[in-house]
Amino acid sequence: MKIDIKQIISLEDTVKDFAKAAKIADGYGQAVIFDDDSPKYVVGAIDKIPLVELTDDEIIGVCAQRIFERYLPAFEELAK
Repeated sequence: MKIDIKQIISLEDTVKDFAKAAKIADGYGQAVIFDDDSPKYVVGAIDKIPLVELTDDEIIGVCAQRIFERYLPAFEELAK
């Protein structure tokens, strides 16, 4: 992710004045909140965030991966 310097706001400033972070998000699509000199959070204007669309095969793959990870011990037992 590329961050424009105009999108950056400190966590301390955000806590004091969330409206400032919201204004940055409105103007630039997102505000990147830094904590200890590194990016920590992203606040986004919902109407400007591109939604990720998955194909049916990708959705099935994500679901299968989650099920596999959650029930790994059971799958290992069945594999014996």
